[in-house]
Amino acid sequence: RYTIRMNSLHCSKKISYENRSEQDKVFRLRTNRPDILEFRHKGLLPVPANKRGYMKLKFCKPPESGRAEVCLYVNTEDDQNEECLRILVE
Repeated sequence: RYTIRMNSLHCSKKISYENRSEQDKVFRLRTNRPDILEFRHKGLLPVPANKRGYMKLKFCKPPESGRAEVCLYVNTEDDQNEECLRILVE
């Protein structure tokens, strides 16, 4: 779980993600809150085998009550969910 504290209307962050596989992979990034979270690299994250890649994310201030929980889905190339990261934006 991550917490992002917004000091302005927009905020950019990088979050690392490790490919624990023996093969290079391209992960597809999705979210349940596209109004709050945008992907800087068109929602694709290429990561070499046994290495880390960095998701470049742009957050917008939540409209409702100043905080929101965002799910960032890390999916395989076939769009099967591999992991879900919970991000609290406030």
